[in-house]
Amino acid sequence: MSSKQTKKKILDTALSLFNQHGFVNVRLQHISDEAIISLGNITYHYRTKDDMVTAIWTNLKNDQIQLLSEFRALPLFEDIDRYLESNFALQQKYIFFYQDTLEVIRAYEEIAVQYREHISWQEQQIIGMLTFNKARGALLSSIDEENYYHFASVWLWMSESWVNRQAVIGTKNTEVSAYKRIMWQFLLPLFTQQGQNEYEQMLALRKIYKREA
Repeated sequence: MSSKQTKKKILDTALSLFNQHGFVNVRLQHISDEAIISLGNITYHYRTKDDMVTAIWTNLKNDQIQLLSEFRALPLFEDIDRYLESNFALQQKYIFFYQDTLEVIRAYEEIAVQYREHISWQEQQIIGMLTFNKARGALLSSIDEENYYHFASVWLWMSESWVNRQAVIGTKNTEVSAYKRIMWQFLLPLFTQQGQNEYEQMLALRKIYKREA
């Protein structure tokens, strides 16, 4: 196994264990046992568990940047829906971070600083999505830029908190339809008649695709 493959296996194993047990409950020995890689070999690649958490956070941030960068190019309603599906899948992949966000940023100041900056960047991408759909007539023109900032902030907060909320109320986290439904419900009051028609058409097409699948 090459050094690159070993590092990937270590990080994949750490992520799996963090997701199952929470990152605070996982020690290097647990990762070593699960990956069947000696502790010495693990610490050669990642000196501490902190290094693994930082590496996983970096991967998550880069995945989110790629996802939003692709989405912001043409955020029509069907693109927003696909973005929500992809974002939900990302939350499942890195579920420990979404469930333990506060613990992570309390423990790692560097991650805390980057995470706050990243939140601000994500909000700007969502504002861009709202502005684009306002300009094409799908969202109300009476909503000003300041209100769009508040909508973007709350919409992102709802999204980032979804996994944590589901865990608290004891609901399975695999319900992408429930996640998408609540995210769309928040946008519904902003729809013009054109936006409402597009949304209903998108839902109708989704039902057709499901029947044909």
